[in-house]
Amino acid sequence: MIFLDFLIIFLSGYLSKTRLSILNYILILTLLPLASIAIMIADMKYDRYDFYGYIVIILLTGVSFLSVWVFPALYGENKKVELSMYFVTGFVVLISMVLFAMTEVLPNDIIESFLKPLMIIKGNTYDLWSLPPYQLAHFSIMVVSFPYIASFIISKTIFKFKKYQKE
Repeated sequence: MIFLDFLIIFLSGYLSKTRLSILNYILILTLLPLASIAIMIADMKYDRYDFYGYIVIILLTGVSFLSVWVFPALYGENKKVELSMYFVTGFVVLISMVLFAMTEVLPNDIIESFLKPLMIIKGNTYDLWSLPPYQLAHFSIMVVSFPYIASFIISKTIFKFKKYQKE
C-alpha cells in the first residue's frame, strides 16, 4: 500500500511537467487525492499497525495528497492549474455544504446506516463511534473536505510566491 502512495507522488510530479488540458488538471486534482485517501482507509482496516504505524500511514497520505496539488502549482501552466483548482475546490465546498445540510435534516437512523462502513477504528481508548450520528457525520465531512481546502491554500501561496519572484 505504501508503494501506491509513492506511485501517486511520482505520477503527480511527472504529469505536472507535461502540457495538459484544464479537464486533465481537474481530474488529477480530484481523483489522485481521493485515491490516496482510499489507500489510507484500506490500509487502516488491518490490525497489524501500532500507533506509530498509523501515524506513518497518515503522514504518507498527507504527503501524497499534498504533492498532487503542489507539483502542478510549481511546474504546471499557471492559468490552467489555477482555474482547475478553483473548480475542484468549489465542487468540494458545494458537496460539503449539501452534506452538512442533509446531516441536519436526516433522521439519526439513516445517518447511522451511512456511517456504518466508516467504522474502521479498532481498539481505540476514545470511542469515537459512541458519539451521536449527526456529530460523526459532521466530523466525517470535515475530515474529507479539509485536505482539499488546505491544499488549495498552500497552492495559492505557491502561486503568489511565484508571482512575487517574477516582479
